[in-house]
Formats: sequence, C-alpha cells, structure tokens
Amino acid sequence: MEGLWTIFGPILTVVLALLTKNVIISLFFGVCYFSVGLFGLDFLNHIVEFFVAGVNSNGFILVTLVPLGVLLAFMRAGGGFKAFAAWANKKVSSRKQVGVMVFFLSTALAFAQDLVANLATGRILRPVILEKKLAPEKSAFISLSAAPNIGAPIPYGTYFLFCIGMITMLVPEVAPIPFFLKSLCMSFHTWLAVLIGLLLALEIIPDLGYMKECQKRALEAEETAAGEDAGADETLGGADVKPDFGAFFLPIFSLVAGVAVTSLAAGELTMIPGFFIGAFVAVFYTLVRKSVKPKDVGDLVVGGIMEQTPILILLAFAFAFGAALQMAGLDRFIVTAMSGTLPPALVPVIVFLIGCLISYTTGSLGSGLVIMLPIAMPLGIATGANLLLTFAATFSGAQWGDQLSPLSDMVIENAGANSIDPVDLFRCALPYRLIEGGISLALFLVLGLLL
Repeated sequence: MEGLWTIFGPILTVVLALLTKNVIISLFFGVCYFSVGLFGLDFLNHIVEFFVAGVNSNGFILVTLVPLGVLLAFMRAGGGFKAFAAWANKKVSSRKQVGVMVFFLSTALAFAQDLVANLATGRILRPVILEKKLAPEKSAFISLSAAPNIGAPIPYGTYFLFCIGMITMLVPEVAPIPFFLKSLCMSFHTWLAVLIGLLLALEIIPDLGYMKECQKRALEAEETAAGEDAGADETLGGADVKPDFGAFFLPIFSLVAGVAVTSLAAGELTMIPGFFIGAFVAVFYTLVRKSVKPKDVGDLVVGGIMEQTPILILLAFAFAFGAALQMAGLDRFIVTAMSGTLPPALVPVIVFLIGCLISYTTGSLGSGLVIMLPIAMPLGIATGANLLLTFAATFSGAQWGDQLSPLSDMVIENAGANSIDPVDLFRCALPYRLIEGGISLALFLVLGLLL
C-alpha cells in the first residue's frame, strides 16, 4: 500500500498542528488520514487498531506515568517541593542560574533514564522557574537538549542497548561497544544540542525567534500577575505543608536505585519496577512523618494519576499516529524513492537527511533507527563509505528529527512537564535545531569527503 500518498499524512498533520496549536486534533486527523488510505470508507472501524498497536509498542511509557504521578503528588504533599524550592531560591539569584539548574538536573536524572528527566525536570523545578522568571518554553528546550543526548552513551540506556544489538547483527566483524562509542563521538547533533542547551542556559547565546517572545511574556506575566505568591505556594503543596528534604530526595533516590537494581537482576533495562518503588517510598515516608493522614492517601493517589492525564492522552495519540505510519508503509516508500547508487562520500549526508525526515515525520527516534540502520550500514559497506561516520550520521539524523517534531514523544513529555503546548516548544526549538542541523550536515559532508 505504500506510495506517494503516505508522505502527505505527516506533512498535513504537522501543518494542522502549527495552524490549530492543538496536537491531539492534528494527530487524530493523521490517524484518520491513514485509516482512510488503508481501509477506505470502513476507516472508522479500524482506528482503534492503530491505538492498540501504538500502546503495545510503547505501553511501558504510559504505565510509568502512573507511579510517577503518585510519586510527585506525595513529594509535594510531604514538603519535598517546598524544601527544594527554598534551597534553590537560596542558591540561585538569577534567571541564568535557574536555567543552569534545569540543565544539570535533567542531566543527573538522565542517568536514571532520559524518560525520567523528560517527565520530571520541569515539574520539580516549576516553582523556581516561575519565581526567577525563566520562560517555561526555555526550560523545556534546555531539558530536551540535555537529557536525551547525554543519556545516549549510558550503557544501560534503551538506545545504547538497541544500537549495540543492531551493530552486532549488521557488522558482526567489529566489537560493538567500542564501535558505538567511537561513532557517537562523530554524532554531531548529539553534542551540538547539548552545547546549545548549556549556552542558552548560561545566556551566552541569545533567545532566537519565538523563544524571545516567550521569555518576554514570562517577564511581563511575573511582573503584572496578581496572586502569584498564592499560586506558587499551591504548586508547592499549600501553606500548611512544612518543608522536608527527605520527601524530595528519598523518592528520587529510590526510583534511580530501583531502576538500577531491578535492571541488574533482570539482565536488561527495566523501568516500571523502579518507578513503583519510588512511588511506594514517597507514600511510606509521608505516612511515617505524618505529613499525610492515612485517610487522605487514596485521594492523593487518584489526584497524582489524574495530573498525568493530559500527557497520557497526548502520548497515546502520538503512538497511534506512529503505528499508522508504519502500517501505511511510509518508511518503505521513502527508502525506495531515495535508494540508488551513491558516491561513498555522500552516504553519511544522505542517511543523515533521510534519518531527519523519517524521525521528524514519525515523531520517533526509534522509527528512524529501526528503518535506517538496516539500510545505512549495508549501504556503507557496499559503497565503501566510512562505517563509523555512516552510523553516526544515521543516529544523529534520527535524534535531530525526534527532538524537533511536535509529534515526538520527547517533545510532548518535556512540554507537558513544563505545562506548555508541544507546538510552542517546536517553535522555540526550530531556529536552534536548524543551526545545529546545518552545522551537522556540513561536518558530515566534509568528513565524508576526507574519510
């Protein structure tokens, strides 16, 4: 069924998202578009199939949001947020320092898993972000630039393990771990994104495009809003909540330790048990400290889960859209249309551009890697291109598209954590991504010629 019609689905979906600023409506339109293309007038009966397929492939992400919501609710009720905010307000005295704190907290949480950083950084630091007048859009962009890219070389990370497996299968004559780490050094987007995020946090580079407008609006809103102190106090748990550092650090430490221990025991990366361990510790600690009464536990659990509902819905639609793209054969059409005899020097540039296109239109780093690696590596071998550079270009392109697309789960997660619209995060990220993408493209071209 693949054909030219498949490429218009993501294009129209992205355009609709930009025009309406409603990602859910846009994603639903995209799902309907592919359902009509595949099943004709009977498309309504098949829409549920895309949601089932999307949830089956990414269900663990949706499940982790449940204990994360409980963990955050009890951290707040136990005074963890208030204690951290009080400490942060003493340690930071400027908007720049808050930006740096966002960068380093997202980096630290990425060592548990970049999903943790995407979902939690903005929520944990939100009171300080508001207090010091940092635009939530900038906070989301800094976290998005830091966590997924710094998490790439972590040995127990999802994509590290996936890439090692792909290298073992596609290039069996090389040692997979050294090969991946060497190629990662040439994954230019990975490190340019981290650098730009840090420089933006340090205010060494200016706010560009829509980011400038968002920062200006944040400053004006903070200066003119009435009742901001009451709102910020409510965000921290309320006036009656007493600060307690234990309520902040123990659940986070338990989550990270739980992920590490259960992963080692299972022999593979496991996320869900660690999240439930963190949530249980948060509940238990607040009960022992009598910060929360036993009769209020049920309401707090339900409230914490309900706070995750908007991002749960967004991710469910995003995963359904990704499943629709795969069923329609967009990946096969793009590869077939762009395949052919290539000079070896141009192979890294071509696979970088195709990786950007696939991951941007699907909103998925995984799609870019799953589709492109089995093509790029044999193509590099056949043409005599540098294999390290070819792998790096594929990985870099898939990351670039995934960290820009308003349909991406990473963009949606960071936007939700900072209570902004994914389209606004896309608009803020666009000029920076274009700059780093252009630099990456030039470097892949030059090194392709040299190597």
